Amino acid sequence: ISSAQFDWHWSHLLQGHFVISSLFIDKLVLSIKENHVAVVAKTHAKKFQFPWILKHIRLNSANIKQVLVHYGANFLRLNGSLHKQWQFNWQLTIPQLDKFIPESKGQLFLQGKIRGDQLFPEFYLLLPETDLTWKDWQLKQIQAEFYLACLKNKKWYFNIKATQLKNTLFSLHPIGINFSGNLQPFSLQGSVSRFKLNRRTNINQIHSIVIPDSNIVATLRSGLEASLITNPASEEQLSVHIQLPH
Repeated sequence: ISSAQFDWHWSHLLQGHFVISSLFIDKLVLSIKENHVAVVAKTHAKKFQFPWILKHIRLNSANIKQVLVHYGANFLRLNGSLHKQWQFNWQLTIPQLDKFIPESKGQLFLQGKIRGDQLFPEFYLLLPETDLTWKDWQLKQIQAEFYLACLKNKKWYFNIKATQLKNTLFSLHPIGINFSGNLQPFSLQGSVSRFKLNRRTNINQIHSIVIPDSNIVATLRSGLEASLITNPASEEQLSVHIQLPH
């Protein structure tokens, strides 16, 4: 840390609190050895607990110009400020996804934001266009965005698009899924855009079917209740309703 400023009151320590009135970090670079992390993760994977000291720390104000965390070839970049409002931006780069997810290929570049009131932060996540592979599944030109406000209005939003999703037997293209809802009580409403489903047979023939636009609604209270309607604007539609009490 090239420059840091702390302003706290020792009397809070008698009450079990560590209050940081203001914190300024010009540049923080943290490098983590891969072999050390692997040993720690393997040994304590089932006994991990949130660091107890963080339960006693209260941070009122922070300004961070740049924080870089390196873990092998992977790195996290963070900058922003916290006063009465969260204003943080972060970027995560994973050049070799197979080190975290077995039988996968590709690289991830994630961007995110933390915004909102100090006590009620809101989280944004963006996955720019990329290609991914997991086992025999391939995702081409996948894009995604995610929003979560878990404390104040308890809402969430999820949107994902892909040019093609395929394996040796099935191929779906293009894919577009858009969901939003509440966390408590849980509800979901969204849509799946029109796509073509291809299936390859053992004699190398391809059968195709077009799945029209579909709307999905689900609620969870005393039980789960969900509805699906394909091709909502047409009389030739499929309507499904599922109710699971308790």
